[in-house]
Amino acid sequence: MLVVSDYLRLEVLPKPRFHKRQEELEFMESVFQEAENCETSPKLTSEAIALASKYILGAMDALHVVAAVVRVWRS
Repeated sequence: MLVVSDYLRLEVLPKPRFHKRQEELEFMESVFQEAENCETSPKLTSEAIALASKYILGAMDALHVVAAVVRVWRS
């Protein structure tokens, strides 16, 4: 199962939109439609900050990891 979040959308959609790469955008949108969405929240962001601080992760990497982990916890 693929888990996505608004953070992932923010990371991967702007450049193809700017460069008008329609085929790439359509592919990404189809992936997002099939994936499970993890809602963003202040708690998720707080957990990402804690994780990034503990393991020296980049901001987006920490947000992606926490979004995936939250989804697993809910299962």
